Amino acid sequence: MILTSRTISLILQAFIFIFPFMIYFRQSSGEIHHTLQKFVLLSLISLLLWLLFLSRWIIHKRTIEEKMNSVGNALLLLVFLILFSTFLSVDQYTSIYGTKYRYEGAIALLSYLSLFIFSDHFLPEKRHGRIFIILGIGAFFSAIYGIIQHFSLSLFKVGSYYRAESFFDNPNFFSTYLVIMILLVSTLYLYGQKLRYLLVWYFIHLTLFLALIYTMTRSGWLGIIVGFSFMTIFIVTKRKYLWKRWGLLLLSLVAIFIVVNLNNENSYFNRVNTIVKEAMVMINIEESETRDSVGSGRWYIWRNALPLLDDHILLGSGPDTFGLVFPQTDGTQMFDKAHNEYLQMAITLGIPALLVYLFILVKILLMGYKKAQKLEGQNQIIQFGLLAIIIAYLTQAFFNISVIPVAPFFWILLGILYRRSRA
Repeated sequence: MILTSRTISLILQAFIFIFPFMIYFRQSSGEIHHTLQKFVLLSLISLLLWLLFLSRWIIHKRTIEEKMNSVGNALLLLVFLILFSTFLSVDQYTSIYGTKYRYEGAIALLSYLSLFIFSDHFLPEKRHGRIFIILGIGAFFSAIYGIIQHFSLSLFKVGSYYRAESFFDNPNFFSTYLVIMILLVSTLYLYGQKLRYLLVWYFIHLTLFLALIYTMTRSGWLGIIVGFSFMTIFIVTKRKYLWKRWGLLLLSLVAIFIVVNLNNENSYFNRVNTIVKEAMVMINIEESETRDSVGSGRWYIWRNALPLLDDHILLGSGPDTFGLVFPQTDGTQMFDKAHNEYLQMAITLGIPALLVYLFILVKILLMGYKKAQKLEGQNQIIQFGLLAIIIAYLTQAFFNISVIPVAPFFWILLGILYRRSRA
């Protein structure tokens, strides 16, 4: 193996472990900042990876030895659409660097795509197990801190945390991270064969699930339900030896939810119940006046955001400029994201960019599923586990947004799925 290739692999492995814990604590004000430091690290790592790749090409005259396929062509097209959207943006500076506290401009978006490319080409299949373990251990520490926050024992920020956010700036973002990591740990739990490893992943799984409960994020809960259902159908039901193992885990999770709910005056069950109630509000025409409050105000945002497509249908308003084009109200609340990843992309990057993005996702998912059907044993469990992660993320993304603290994990795992599907 060429030294540069191994170096790139090691950098990616170090990145995925360090990244969640990149925070800045301002002691004078007691504030903690999660995103800026992650944006800087993400940008520097992406730049470093491309410099290493360039040196690989110069020294060894080696490139990515692969003919461009449909996903590669779509990826290149998406890069050009991002660049054109940035060039014609309503605010070029914002589109390059992103808004304050979000920083999801062109630099971040291109960094995501870079992580996908390097994960696909420089993380060999034999390293994937180590990657999954690193991610699982990092998630465990993040979950522990989120649980500590819930009990107002934060080490960095003064005040009470009713909803856990850990190192992710917001409970919704933390829940998205946990959706990815819970399903990853579920895969390791189903994949494992030795008892001591099963116990470790079982304990980590319960910890992550408890942290997810404490986020009180309904989109995350919905994502987990979809992911668990997928894994049950495609992994567990076909393997009788996993029934008891999976049943024990699910019963344990239900027990944790019941205990936590009873200790908090039924507040978590009531939170779940609002999903049904708000769905009924959407169906009932007579209650249309209350629809704007559905989804913590998401319906109001979506309803007022859709007309923006008329003026920004081709190239969008520019990366991360949603807050600049969305009709703000009295200034007391700034709506800087669409709270729907697909609508956000349509408005800021344009409909063509959204269609290209969806094409890449659908293509990889179909490739992954077809490959899984051909595999057997442990490799098939991993393949279906990765599919469950991507599908669950895309489910919760309908009610949530892409953010720097979480998106890199999604793109890295998507790259890993793509590599395994092509092997």
